[in-house]
Amino acid sequence: MKKTFLRISLLLLSTALISAAVVWFIFGPSAIIINSGLTYQKPILANSQQFILYSLDPSSGHELIDSDDPDAKRKAELIKGKEKFHGFVVLGKTNITNPKVKARLISALYNGVGKGDGGAFCFDPHHGIRVVNGNQKLDLVICFECGKIDVYTNFQSGEAYVDGSPQAIFDRVLTSAKIPLGERPNANN
Repeated sequence: MKKTFLRISLLLLSTALISAAVVWFIFGPSAIIINSGLTYQKPILANSQQFILYSLDPSSGHELIDSDDPDAKRKAELIKGKEKFHGFVVLGKTNITNPKVKARLISALYNGVGKGDGGAFCFDPHHGIRVVNGNQKLDLVICFECGKIDVYTNFQSGEAYVDGSPQAIFDRVLTSAKIPLGERPNANN
């Protein structure tokens, strides 16, 4: 009885792993991640009662919390008390009330989703989005440099991949609202 249970368990586990590998191979890594992270969130974005676009300081992120580095500790002291969005200092934010602007942001985001490979390890997000629709909340922390989006909902978190194509419109909306953008790495270095 025990051996039969073990064999069935191994067979089911093997089948699940092979299925995931086939999906990964055919559709790429973003197929699995996006389905759990962002695909099902489009109605919340489109129908949101509140849509906030954030400009984030990527140098203020998670690594400062547990670091023993004196520079990190000094920086942590400087950002103490500042508004944060999932661990990153908010440089500014704008509530998107114009339906056309909101639609352009959502369209740009979804046109880039699934095209990035998330291959870089930086995760230095310059952008964030918070949408609220009734009691549903969705937060996106976006790094166009490495092509990764951290997705947070009321009940779960996930990831999605994105290419850099939406960045220009996100930057344009923020700068037109007189919101500063986070420092970018120098492309010439």
